[in-house]
Amino acid sequence: MIKKKVILSITLLGIAVLLSNVSANTAMSLFTMTSINENIEGIYNGSLTRVYMNGEKKPVPNIGTEVTANADGTINLYIAPFKIGKMPGKISIDAKNISVDSNGSFNMTVSETVILTLPIFTPALFNAQISGTISGDRLTYSVATIDASYLLVPFTAIVEFTGKK
Repeated sequence: MIKKKVILSITLLGIAVLLSNVSANTAMSLFTMTSINENIEGIYNGSLTRVYMNGEKKPVPNIGTEVTANADGTINLYIAPFKIGKMPGKISIDAKNISVDSNGSFNMTVSETVILTLPIFTPALFNAQISGTISGDRLTYSVATIDASYLLVPFTAIVEFTGKK
């Protein structure tokens, strides 16, 4: 009977130590993830160094990307609506839940990221491939539409952003 109690006590103590270690590691991971995300949040001011909308266009200066962090460790990138040349409407970028590697790089397909707004029409949302890096106070990324078409006309849109916080 005493042997069973000793073995049971040792087992329970081992489980308690294991659980406290797992909890401490989980808490440390969450703390590290939160600290990293808090450091990258903010407005990155820069420019669209490349703009391709069914042909190369002039770069667009004075564009800001707002970076926000999510509780799950992903980030969001947002560029407010802007015009390209004589285009009758505006385009904005709203990429959500982007997974960032520990080295600051990201590369993934994001749904409904490119938003085209034309007068009197409902905004059109397009999926896009987003790849780039965020490191220190620098953010660089590209957004390229995937199989996009508007009013049955296929098109390709690519923008490349470079900015600093």
